Amino acid sequence: MALHSTLGVGGFFVSGDAMNLGQIIDRCGTIVDFNPNIADYRNEVRSLVNMAYLEMFGDKPYVFAQKDAYINVYKDTPVLAFSLAADVVTATTGTPFLSRHEGMVFTINTGVYKGDYVIRNYRSSTVIDIDTIDGSSLVGASATGISGTVKHRFVDFPEDYMDTLGIGLRQPDQPTTQPFTYLTRWLDEALGLDLDTVSTPTDFLIVSPGLLKPPVKAATLAAAGGSPPAGAGDYDVVYTFVRGGRESAPSPVSAFVTLTAGQKADLSAMQASTATSGLDKRVYLRGPESDAFYVVTNGDQTPATTSVANLQLSGEYLSEGTRLPEHEGIYQRFRMYPRQDQNYLVTLRYLFRPTKLIDDADAPIFPTEHHDYLVYRVCQELFVKHNNLPQSEIYRAKADRRLQDIENRYLTTRKSTFVKGRWRSTTMYQRPLPVLSHTP
Repeated sequence: MALHSTLGVGGFFVSGDAMNLGQIIDRCGTIVDFNPNIADYRNEVRSLVNMAYLEMFGDKPYVFAQKDAYINVYKDTPVLAFSLAADVVTATTGTPFLSRHEGMVFTINTGVYKGDYVIRNYRSSTVIDIDTIDGSSLVGASATGISGTVKHRFVDFPEDYMDTLGIGLRQPDQPTTQPFTYLTRWLDEALGLDLDTVSTPTDFLIVSPGLLKPPVKAATLAAAGGSPPAGAGDYDVVYTFVRGGRESAPSPVSAFVTLTAGQKADLSAMQASTATSGLDKRVYLRGPESDAFYVVTNGDQTPATTSVANLQLSGEYLSEGTRLPEHEGIYQRFRMYPRQDQNYLVTLRYLFRPTKLIDDADAPIFPTEHHDYLVYRVCQELFVKHNNLPQSEIYRAKADRRLQDIENRYLTTRKSTFVKGRWRSTTMYQRPLPVLSHTP
């Protein structure tokens, strides 16, 4: 899939102009004097743009790099009585299980199998499949008349999470509103805090990330009689595993297929999964209109499905479709102390990882007057590649100055309180603007 440019090179440019990816690459071509329409070189420049882009967002807590999210956390669910046959748990009293329990901790409270397990698969409101904490199977296990508890012990941060800025209970309809205090894992271990203390949460701990392994087998895409998903052209496909609200990294990319106006896309040879694995599949297609993969409308499939006929993209997929996630199946997690005694909606403010710039029309989401920072930083790297260290140093200095401008404006916000000072000579009183400075 080759990148293409429709923007030209050498257009009039003023420092502080708003730019999209195509214009950033073209501007770099003008400065460094290369042909940006060479696909391999353009791919490399796009990679450098994204490297500088993501690095800036992860560097400091700029105002534009912050996002709010609301996370549901759930109280324990008691399972009063169940039977255990190998890794299958069957409730004999009530209907305690929910689909959102996949991935949660299941504690067996009584009997020889007493301990913590992980819910691998939800079958129904009375049947689940479990694994040991280390992922091994419970071959040969058998028990009846025992009890257990489903625990939402570990909570996932959002997929684009990078760092926590604030977390707590802020919703007015909750019994209390309060921020959570950060509790280090060392202090948690030193104090020997009980994992099963249940009350109103007051602290949170960052724990080891969760990982959902990706498919290792590429699917096969083939043409058949019908209509292409988004016009004639080249198509290729990937798919992911989905379990318990988590999504894995994608499979290897299939070989591309060129579809004519009278051909549809059929998918086959996806990696097989057992019906009780909990590994649903989600299919993403890349077509001639974009260099990004988008989920197809018939993309969510059961674990045992290995083929899908006539892949479809929605008519507005370019503006409203879901792109392939970029977190590689790794989910940062936390747990609360004490563990929640009821269902809460936790408010999180965090540094987020922006979506990569893939198509020429994609624009950076930080303030437009500073888009030229990416041009300067990429030119710094390109001049190193061309063994022109003096020019690289010039553009390093330009990029650093622009980054300092960004820090001065967006790293600190103005105070909203009144500041003592001289009032201006005017018919209306105005609050003087305080001069802010950064402290080391």
